[in-house]
Amino acid sequence: MSKSYKLLISAILFSITATSSPALATPYTGADIELDGTAFSSIDGNTLYNDLAGKSYVWGKTGDNVYTNWGNLWIEYSASLTPGNWNIGLNAINYGDTLGPSGWYQFFDISSNLNGSNISNANKLLYIPASASEVNYDYFNIDIDTAGDYTVKYYWTNDKYIDSEQDANIEIISAFFDNTTTGSPVPEPTSMLLFGTGLIVLAVFKRKYVTVQQHSRFSSLSGITLNSYNITIKAD
Repeated sequence: MSKSYKLLISAILFSITATSSPALATPYTGADIELDGTAFSSIDGNTLYNDLAGKSYVWGKTGDNVYTNWGNLWIEYSASLTPGNWNIGLNAINYGDTLGPSGWYQFFDISSNLNGSNISNANKLLYIPASASEVNYDYFNIDIDTAGDYTVKYYWTNDKYIDSEQDANIEIISAFFDNTTTGSPVPEPTSMLLFGTGLIVLAVFKRKYVTVQQHSRFSSLSGITLNSYNITIKAD
């Protein structure tokens, strides 16, 4: 007599797209090179102001961070990179406390452009979760074949504003360059749990028939795919 065991494993799996890595909450830490927001190599307008009151299309300074309440401005960060596989990105937060209710503004959309030795106009897109209370990050991943000086230019492309109510103002905490070949990446806890659970279940049954159905849908969160797995195990 056969028995059927069904289990539903649902997990959020972050798909690495051609444009960028998955955006994640909390700051990116432990990078080989991390530059304060004010440690830029060049900036749109060539001037950093202590106060943006009455000024348009410029960058401001708050401590070691830079911020702006105007979209489509650029800022550049430079670093000397060695051959390897690099994560290059930003840690950012909303400047001030006027971001608005949850869901009103979800991501800072950042266009990035990398130039350097043997690399020209490597364009990537970043989507940093917008928060007025947490520093979040996103990065793109790229192989560097030649040691040299590299510069990445970032543009904030999706400013949003409702007069006297809500305002998205990006504040750059730091820019980072992390050589992934110099350390061991930490496995994502959700993935570890998913695979561990699967191995335990499969080990329980010596004779089994397994079918797997995958259902995918693209979520409203840019760059994230939701995958549901229906796994049916039949054992005698």
